[in-house]
Amino acid sequence: MTCPTFQWEQVGGRCRLVEPGDVVSLTSEQIQEAMHQKEVKKRQMEMEELKRLRERKKRKRGQEEMLDMMKFLELHKFTGVNTPRYSCFGFKRTYPLHVAIQEGNFRIYKLLLKFGADSELKDHCGRVAYSV
Repeated sequence: MTCPTFQWEQVGGRCRLVEPGDVVSLTSEQIQEAMHQKEVKKRQMEMEELKRLRERKKRKRGQEEMLDMMKFLELHKFTGVNTPRYSCFGFKRTYPLHVAIQEGNFRIYKLLLKFGADSELKDHCGRVAYSV
C-alpha cells in the first residue's frame, strides 16, 4: 500500500489542500506576464495613493489659507473681503485689500484676491488698492 502525496497551496497565512484536478502548470512566459501585471497593478495603487495624499495636502493648505485670511479680517475688524470699514465719524472708508497693501502684506493681498475681493473698490480718497 502506497501513501498518496498531497499538494499544498499557501493562501494568506493558511495552507490549503490542492485537489489533483486543481493543479495548473504555467509556462515561464505566463509567469513573467503575471508578475508584470502584478507590478503594474502595484504601481497604479501607489500612484492613486500619492494622488489622494496630494489632494489631502491641497485641501489642508486651502483651509489654512482661509483661516489666515479670516484672522486678518478679524484683526482689522472687517466683516468680509469686499466690506468696507469706516472711521468713527464715517468720513474715511477702507477695504481689506487697501489695508493689506498699506501693511506690505502681499500674501494676504493674494489670498483676498483668491477668495473674491474686488480689486477695483475705491477708498475714501478714490484710490484703488494697487495705487495706495
